[in-house]
Amino acid sequence: MKLRLILLALIFVPAASVWAERIAIWPDLAPGETVKQEGVALPSRNADRPPITRVEKITQPTMEAYLPEGGGNGAAVLVLPGGGFGYVVPDLEGSETAAFLNPLGISVFVLSYRTKLGKEAELWRRPLQDSQRAIRFLRKNADRWGLDPAKIGLLAFSAGGQVGAVHIGEIGDAYDGIDALDELSARPDFAMLVYPWNVADNASGKLMDAIKLGKSAPPTFLVHTDDDKSSALGAAAIYMELKKAGVSAELHVYQNGGHGYGTRDREGSVIGTWKDRAADWLRLRGLASTPDPGGAMKVVPDGNYLVNIEKPNGVKKLLNYQIVDGTAVCVKASSPDSVGLRGTFEYVEDGVFKIFVSNDQHRGTNIWKFHPDGIADVKEIPDRGEMQQAVPVVGETLKYPAG
Repeated sequence: MKLRLILLALIFVPAASVWAERIAIWPDLAPGETVKQEGVALPSRNADRPPITRVEKITQPTMEAYLPEGGGNGAAVLVLPGGGFGYVVPDLEGSETAAFLNPLGISVFVLSYRTKLGKEAELWRRPLQDSQRAIRFLRKNADRWGLDPAKIGLLAFSAGGQVGAVHIGEIGDAYDGIDALDELSARPDFAMLVYPWNVADNASGKLMDAIKLGKSAPPTFLVHTDDDKSSALGAAAIYMELKKAGVSAELHVYQNGGHGYGTRDREGSVIGTWKDRAADWLRLRGLASTPDPGGAMKVVPDGNYLVNIEKPNGVKKLLNYQIVDGTAVCVKASSPDSVGLRGTFEYVEDGVFKIFVSNDQHRGTNIWKFHPDGIADVKEIPDRGEMQQAVPVVGETLKYPAG
């Protein structure tokens, strides 16, 4: 997916190798600051594959804008990356979200908020000031980017998720207004909190005092994993408080996946599918759409497909998938434990679709790429061997080789 970047000031972003816009959200110094510094990138870590950028010593917060190619649907998200408040992660938990959200018609604005200066009692406060100001900035400049001022939400990860949890509550203004922009509402219209970090006591599950959730909170989508050391009790507690306040919320706690995955897949986990659940949630709320690709194949053709799989370990399987209205079901297979695999296709780009299939014994994510002749290339992700083929067939008179 090509991401279209609006350019105000051109700066080079080495980690992403793209030219991106940076927008200063404060007209001069941010509240309480004495210098302007957009931050210093920390040395890369050899273990990070793909690379991950970490930026510290930020005193001048900025946003980067990623807009859907061909125009969006008016919805926008302000992304708050994580980083434990000591730094921010503008790619893994920032710009990479655009590849997920832009195809849904949603504009993305990644906020590099201020990082901690030292031993601050409320590490969330300065980032919250930046988050509130950024939401107001987007509303004030909605026409400039084709945004609907009533469809501006938050997507917040880790420490950013802690800031987001405070932001959607009844905290009030975190700073004194400085101009007319600050007369606008800083309340997000929706929120997605992904592994919010240290928002509750790990033993009791009691939320931190600054998170005061009530009826004014926006509809919220929550993601966590059961094996995250920053306990899922926090996400569950947020959900419970929203539920008690009568606020629409959705919570997903995955079996494993740890912490800090952003929108990426993790081997041995299905945590990468949280994006699919979030896309469903956004669509149901009228916030997501699939931009018209102009005659491209954006619907999986109904039919009966024979998928011939050969894994790197030499294991061979034949699977018969029936596809109806975008849902695939394995009705027959050379390996009985594959029967019943089911999933729904998600449009990626022209003729390319992603699907997560599962049954009681197996689960996995595949990419299907259809050709004009109706044959599709099928690829398991993460990469587990060569591209396979799905061949359309007529009837169910398939014969599988013995064994």
